Order: sequence, then C-alpha cells, then structure tokens
Amino acid sequence: MNRVRQIGILTYADSPHLHEDDRLLISPLEQAGMKATPVIWDGAVDWTQYDALLIRSCWDYHQKLERFELWLAQIIALKIPTFNTAETVQWNLRKRYLLDLERAGVHIVPTRVIEPQASAPRLKELIADLGGRDTVMKPEVSAGGNNTFLVRERQTVEETQASQRSFEQILQKGPVLLQPYLSDVIEKGERSFIFIYGNFSHCVLRHPPSGDFRAQPTLGGSVERVIPNLTEITFAGAALAAANYQPLYARVDVLKQGKELFLSELELIEPRLFFAEEPLAAAALAAGLARRL
Repeated sequence: MNRVRQIGILTYADSPHLHEDDRLLISPLEQAGMKATPVIWDGAVDWTQYDALLIRSCWDYHQKLERFELWLAQIIALKIPTFNTAETVQWNLRKRYLLDLERAGVHIVPTRVIEPQASAPRLKELIADLGGRDTVMKPEVSAGGNNTFLVRERQTVEETQASQRSFEQILQKGPVLLQPYLSDVIEKGERSFIFIYGNFSHCVLRHPPSGDFRAQPTLGGSVERVIPNLTEITFAGAALAAANYQPLYARVDVLKQGKELFLSELELIEPRLFFAEEPLAAAALAAGLARRL
C-alpha cells in the first residue's frame, strides 16, 4: 500500500482554516491519495512532517516580507517541495517581474519603478515625465490592492500634497511602481485567467466596487464567470509562457483599454483561483500536484 502523502496547505493567521475557496481543495486532494492539512505559514510548525507545501492564502506575506523570505529559505534548506516552487515565488515576489515579461515581448501595462532615494522626488514631476495622465501608484511588493492609489492628473493643492505624502511613505519601505491608469477597468473590469498544470481552466471577470478602481473581491469587487475568446486566452497563455516557469497554478490578470489587451499581473504565489466558479479546477490541481510529487 502506498504511503499517504502529507500536504500542508499554507494560509495565514486571519484565516487558519483556509479561505472558503481553498477549502474546496481538501476533498480532491484526499481522493488523489493525499492528506491535506491547513497550516499557518509563520506559525510554530515542524515542517519536516510534510511531503510538500501548497501555497494558498498567505495573504499577509507582503506585510512581513523579510520573515517570509527567511521562511522560504528555511523550506529550501529542508528540501521540502513547495508549489509553486520556491524559485518561482522568489521571482514573482516583486512586481518588477513585469519588466522581465515586457523584455520577453509581453504587452504589459507600462511600468516605471522608482527606487528609494535619500530625498524623495516630486511625484507630480515623475507623472509629468510619464505623460501627465492619471496614474496608479503601488508598492513593488504588495497584495490585495494594499497601498495602491489612483493619482489624478488634475488635483487640488491639498490632493497633490496628500499624494506626495503617500508616495513618500511607500518609498520609505521600498520601490514604488507607477503605471498609467487604464480607465476602461470601470466599465470592462479585469479578467483573471486561471491556468492549472499549464492548461487554461477558466476565466472570471472582476469589477471594481462603486467609487473604487481596484477589482479585488476583498475590497467589495464583484466576480462572475465569463467565457473569453480565443484571442484573450492566447494572450494570457503567452504571458504565462514568457515567464519561463512551469507553475502548478497561475492567474493571469488582464486589462482591456479600447481594443488593446494589457497584462496587469501574473500571480504565481497566492492568488485566489476561484474554484467555486469552476468545480473541476480543484480536482485538476490535485491531480497535477500528485503527478509532480
């Protein structure tokens, strides 16, 4: 009889029993011959009891980046497989990976990385250099829309000062990304393409809540299953292939402005995979994990 493999499904302290979406993984993993146990990634854990770790809702890693990177180094030293792999996670941690994808030919949302400096530059001047249009400002390491701001082209003096303060506060902690605001997100939303074991699984459309431009469900955004066209699936698949990794799971977030498609993010660490919107996806992930062990 084959030994039952022990799989730790990584989560964070605010969701110790997993996000409801990830709980849909438990049964398929058991049916694939594995025992799945939720485990808090930065808890007091004997990691050697697990045959593999499946990274899911570690949704505070960006607030504990140094601790997360030390934890990842520990897991590498213990030679415990993670999914996605530690190498993939290390590359995907910092959003400047978008520049790697751009160099590989992917049509990304234009991105400029501002490095921390002894004296913070004027945000207004940086935006003017980028064309003087509405701009999205976010940390290089972030998740869930945290510390992500829309800086309007036309601002009052007070608004300009507030934006500068936010910019300086983020810059004190690390690099800042500046990207043009693609306004069609309000009407057209953001499409998230889910890939399991390299194969396209399903797509959801995420709309921002009223009064916001961020489409995260945790911020009140809506989610609906949609059927994308072949052009969109091909675009998302090409963006994933350009990363040159073979992730067990991936979410490719795509924005549309006019008729143009732009890669917004390639999520390879802890994206919500919307299993509830596609019941077969959790079983596909479990089968893929079994094949890789």
